[in-house]
Amino acid sequence: MLKTRSLLGLALLAAAGIASAGEAHEQANRQFALSIGAHHLDYAETDPQGVLDPFSAERGAQGAVRATFGYQGAFVDVQDLYFRIDLATAQGNTTYEGGLQDGEGNHIPLTSTTRNRFYDASLRIGKSFTYTDDPNWQFTPYVQFATRHWVRELGGEGGYREDYEHQDAGAGLLLQWAGARTVVSLDAGYSQMIEARMEVPEGQLSFAGLASDPLKFKLGTEGVFTASVGLNFALNTRSHLLANYSFKKFEYGISRATAVADADGFLAGALLEPASSSKEQSLFIGFAVSY
Repeated sequence: MLKTRSLLGLALLAAAGIASAGEAHEQANRQFALSIGAHHLDYAETDPQGVLDPFSAERGAQGAVRATFGYQGAFVDVQDLYFRIDLATAQGNTTYEGGLQDGEGNHIPLTSTTRNRFYDASLRIGKSFTYTDDPNWQFTPYVQFATRHWVRELGGEGGYREDYEHQDAGAGLLLQWAGARTVVSLDAGYSQMIEARMEVPEGQLSFAGLASDPLKFKLGTEGVFTASVGLNFALNTRSHLLANYSFKKFEYGISRATAVADADGFLAGALLEPASSSKEQSLFIGFAVSY
């Protein structure tokens, strides 16, 4: 009876849709997914004169949504090709801690609220390999390209809008372990910024008596480090529950000075964008459908 019950148990497990390790890896990477969660920003600017530390800062959490399309499988003559697209947005407030300058150049501390909108997109292409001695483990080296746009609307006295944008390209490694119903993912990557810039849209500095023309700053390009841990739980062969935590760290270098004119068109001076660092954390839960 014990043998019969064991065989019956295996049959019930198969009927419930529990996949082999190889199938579990493929199902976890070959899916459409929609996730909701939170994004936390820890942003700090460096004082060009080295007096204030930090020169200004933004901290706070925002609501976030992410959509993912992934593929793992055969393509032409390549087996276990890995492909993934992520689109994410976050919106919400941060607390600004910085200051204003009076007519004599003195620093006046200021705390206010900043409205933020983040838009992120990334593309990965790689190839998955199964560990020969233990097929529960799979590792996937990949190359990646990403773009980021941040709309920063500083509130309160002297508030205005700044738009930050950069693109980066690099490589990473995805390590995955598959159990009966779960796939655990560990991911780390490093990219180099290709271009980074900040723009103050037209008319944003008219309150200060400056011309309404947009101001554009070319920022120094630095590296982008990312790391994440994820959990995929299979309800059946098609439906999956997801959880993911990620961390990102990058910096912008100081820009060159940009000449600014007053409302009458005369040279009023020059402005620059200081160096800055960003540390971002995201936590998502979601639902996915394998195909």
